[in-house]
Amino acid sequence: MKKKLLLISQHFSPEIGAAATRWEDYTQLLKEDYDITVLTSVPNYPKKQVFEGYSNSFQQCTAKGIKIVRVPTIPRRTNSKSRIINYFFFVLTSIFYFYKIEKPDYILVTSPPLTVGLIGIFYKLIYNIPMHLDVRDLWPESAIHLGELDNPISRKLAYKLKSITYSLADKFITPIPSFAEDFPKGKTTYPLINGISDSFIQTVDILQETKNHLFENRPLKIIYAGNHGLFQNLEDILYVAEVLQNEKRNITFTFIGDGSNKNNIKKLASELLLTNVTLIDSLGKDDLIKQLLLHDVGLVSLKKASLFNRALPSKTFEYAGAGLMILSTVPGDLDNLVQRHEIGITVEPENREQLKNVLIELSKNPSVIQQYQENAFNSSRRHFKKSILAEGLSNFISN
Repeated sequence: MKKKLLLISQHFSPEIGAAATRWEDYTQLLKEDYDITVLTSVPNYPKKQVFEGYSNSFQQCTAKGIKIVRVPTIPRRTNSKSRIINYFFFVLTSIFYFYKIEKPDYILVTSPPLTVGLIGIFYKLIYNIPMHLDVRDLWPESAIHLGELDNPISRKLAYKLKSITYSLADKFITPIPSFAEDFPKGKTTYPLINGISDSFIQTVDILQETKNHLFENRPLKIIYAGNHGLFQNLEDILYVAEVLQNEKRNITFTFIGDGSNKNNIKKLASELLLTNVTLIDSLGKDDLIKQLLLHDVGLVSLKKASLFNRALPSKTFEYAGAGLMILSTVPGDLDNLVQRHEIGITVEPENREQLKNVLIELSKNPSVIQQYQENAFNSSRRHFKKSILAEGLSNFISN
């Protein structure tokens, strides 16, 4: 008989984002070894309201062989107070309905928000079972850096919550190798990168005929697909695009996605009269893959901040899976991965001149890009494939 695994995640499909995508894929891969229940919220993010087709009440269903338990929510808005209410309401409702969830053998909690750890601690103590903590981002450090925790008392409480949660976790899972330095000594860690799903790879393989080849007689095509937020520093990319346009360089840029800074990006692109930039709203998976295959280089951009030295944005793996060269402005963990697999180039963050010069040099050397593309394509199937990563995870959970 399969052991029972309870995954506690505030966000899950049909919501979008790192947590929802990461664990929707991995639960599908783990269900062969475990009887999985997902405890999550009624979907509301990022729409700021309960998704159509869902009632804001306790509900259970089975989807793709996974039992999903959804608890009521107070939809998350944009301000800090609303987010805190949303986080703690999930804690309260998840504990309130615990009697409706069959006793598991293992608990897997994915954070942030770190408040989800309170739910895991409750189930661990009630049932006396192991709790494994998946740390996708360091809290409260990230929240403080992003300005979400500016109250000294709130910060002190957040660090206390981190200390308690980390001390009571039996094992750790993380997509960022250097995060292990922050975990209590003596506790084992499994490095589970976000990676790419088999279905993503299969779709790429089916659509390969749309893949661009060497660009001697067409523009070098750069794509950014992801969050258009304040910390992605996309304004710098637009200013570089302006210089390249003025110099009549045959290089184009496509931005795909939404976010809190999207309107400002649109406004700036219009003010700069950019004809070499295309802005597209968020796309479904298949349409996004089609767009990736029409480009040569995938751009990963973040502002210059020590916090981002410990980041591995998911878009990196999707770019690689589609056979794109990676051009990154993120030092640290991501740069280490890019260099280790020889899948691209890292430039200094917020250095427009260096970025411009690298793009011009690449536009003159299509064979260099092709080699990076081949390395990215092969690495994605050998090292970034979730089905391979999940095999080790399954053993890690139960041993």
